[in-house]
Amino acid sequence: MPIVCSDTIVACCTAQEGIGGAIAIIRVSGPQAVATVDQCARLTHKSLAQHPSHTIHHGFIVDLQRTVVDEVLFYIMLAPKTFTGEHTVEITCHNNPFIINNIIELLLTKGARIAERGEFTRQAVCNKKIDLVQAEAINDLIHATNAHNIKASLAQLSGSMSYELADIERQLIAAVAWCEASFEFIDEVEIFGDQVKDKLLLVLQHIASIRRVHDATYRNRDGFRVALLGAVNAGKSSLFNALIGKERAIVASLAGTTRDTIEARVMRHDMMWTLIDTAGLRDTDNVIEKAGIERSWSEAQEADLLLLVIDSSQSDHSGAIHYYQKLLNDRKESVVIVYTKADLAAQKAEMYEHDAAVSVSAVAKQGLADLEVLIARQLHRLCEQQKSPYVVNQRQYHLLLQLEGQLKQVLELFNQNAIAYELVSYHLQQAIEKLGEISGKTVSDAALDQVFKEFCIGK
Repeated sequence: MPIVCSDTIVACCTAQEGIGGAIAIIRVSGPQAVATVDQCARLTHKSLAQHPSHTIHHGFIVDLQRTVVDEVLFYIMLAPKTFTGEHTVEITCHNNPFIINNIIELLLTKGARIAERGEFTRQAVCNKKIDLVQAEAINDLIHATNAHNIKASLAQLSGSMSYELADIERQLIAAVAWCEASFEFIDEVEIFGDQVKDKLLLVLQHIASIRRVHDATYRNRDGFRVALLGAVNAGKSSLFNALIGKERAIVASLAGTTRDTIEARVMRHDMMWTLIDTAGLRDTDNVIEKAGIERSWSEAQEADLLLLVIDSSQSDHSGAIHYYQKLLNDRKESVVIVYTKADLAAQKAEMYEHDAAVSVSAVAKQGLADLEVLIARQLHRLCEQQKSPYVVNQRQYHLLLQLEGQLKQVLELFNQNAIAYELVSYHLQQAIEKLGEISGKTVSDAALDQVFKEFCIGK
């Protein structure tokens, strides 16, 4: 729904699922924010409206009978120097759902309404405190699963991507200016044509570089995928259980126990890992087991990192050695060799010369910490390779694709004998409008609705 600037909105900004800590923050934003809260507030001295902006005050929330609901702190922020650009009061109360609901209900009786998803951020966009790209960076920041994405989202919130888009806009506006100049200087249109074409080629290169960030963004946004692959009975399931700290995968001496993939997410070394236990690799005629092995190979293609699990207590690996060699040939830089069952091995096993290798025993809990450090090191290296100064989401990516297509069509106009500069100028102005959809300059209310419905309530 479009922002109604006369509305005063309220929501709890603290997550309520599970244990959320001792305190909660209730945010009230809008023209009547201070007056609305004042009707439910009791302070030692003065009312909230009599205090200056950006000050914090101790007091109480009281109900209609002036009975204390909770002892709180009031943080007063007056427009325009607020996140939303509206008058804002943040109430710090005890994090009890009954208290939170009581406070919000009281504020509703005084004229506030419940905020929609992302409506505080939407107010900030409408009041030009931030643009749409920066607003989306807030949502990405909240849902970031590793330190790199946090840094990229913070940089985007500071305007890193907005600056890139503004630079593209400047280039396109310059191209339009050259086109319009050609209307008056007919004799020099060839010179203007070169200028416009050069601008477009630079912009296309710029767009391509931004689009490449999308691949890196979505590669690690939901956590890095770490797949365990190896022969049957190599100890993958035991290792999987040891890494996640619970018995998720069935462990048995019978070969081929795991027929399907099992996933679990864990937070390790400031990163989210999705660990995937896969079916054992071997040549088999069993239809179900073959399907499981095919799925293992599919996971090997999708995973960011592969743990090649090799049983160090066995000397005969002939049934799976061709699988191992293929993995090392195809994904060498993404492979960590894990020699399992170190407690049973007569000597340290080193079948392959590989920089990233470690010996472990899931049963004896040996080498697991070393393995986690090695995984983290490899994933940090991957982060560095994918390092980007911002996050490109699906909406931005598809709009960039459309913009790229429009500009390529404009370039085709330069292959004609007589360049129609009026037509070129028209298409370039359409391209500028498309660029505005990314930043929010020309975005529709319907598009804004789609963006902010992805946000949580209270943001």
